[in-house]
Amino acid sequence: MATQGQLDWPLRGVLYGRFGKKGKEPHDGIDLAAPSGTPVKTAQEGTVLYAGEQRGYGNIVIVEHTNKLITLYAHNRDLRVRTGQKVRREQVIATVGESGRTSGPHLHFEVRLDGKPVDPLDFLGPMPSS
Repeated sequence: MATQGQLDWPLRGVLYGRFGKKGKEPHDGIDLAAPSGTPVKTAQEGTVLYAGEQRGYGNIVIVEHTNKLITLYAHNRDLRVRTGQKVRREQVIATVGESGRTSGPHLHFEVRLDGKPVDPLDFLGPMPSS
């Protein structure tokens, strides 16, 4: 069950891509525009399931949390964690970049519950002010 505010925003940025369909393709997360090099932080403490490159997503970090939640952070420039590493809530895990299939620097952020993509906005509280 989604609880708003359960997860922290991974960065302060401009929300420009929402969960749902993007043309004919499903869009399994949200897109946050931010300058290249902006720190990307974990939404909640957990364990890094994967940190590396994945086709389309570029440099990604996937973190497993409690309550069957997984978060995914894509299109990063630099990764600051490794697979298997424990991470704290709001720990810097990467920096915003343009890796993978993208049209500019941004973070693609996904939340999965029981392995299924869900709308991250259902889990995030109000966007932090700058």
